Amino acid sequence: MALTVGTNSFISVADADIYFSNRLDSTKWDDADTATKEQALIQATTILNPNNWIGYVEDTTQELAFPRIGEYYEPVYGQYIPMTDIPKRVQNATCENALHQITHEGVLNSGSGSELDKIVVGSITLEGKLGGSTGDVSDTPEYADDLILPLIDNSSNPQASNIWWRAN
Repeated sequence: MALTVGTNSFISVADADIYFSNRLDSTKWDDADTATKEQALIQATTILNPNNWIGYVEDTTQELAFPRIGEYYEPVYGQYIPMTDIPKRVQNATCENALHQITHEGVLNSGSGSELDKIVVGSITLEGKLGGSTGDVSDTPEYADDLILPLIDNSSNPQASNIWWRAN
């Protein structure tokens, strides 16, 4: 399936290329072909889409979580922003997730692929699934999670960090 913004991706390859042109350590993105970039952006959108976003979808038949009815507090501007378009924070998080998928190939398939079957050190031999390069890598980068935090509805989670409370 081809990438279509608003249907299976929060951002286009062209806009993602612009994002990465201003970002350090994006060589793997720059070196990827267009098909790989499209797959990574679609996968990143698939990962982000089911979050518990604030507000409500504009149309119950839309494929993605955005656009939404409602607004979120944008700490950079110090004001509330409507979510009638896909927020820049979501687009940037999609880019970060896409790069993460390209950089850590197989991260979504932890348990297969690059795992070691055997280690020999002197007279000691260890065999079996011993973990691999993807074993300690999260399926999403922490920075992407931080980007979308103002858009996540944590009202049902009393331990959420963005809940305001006051002790008397």
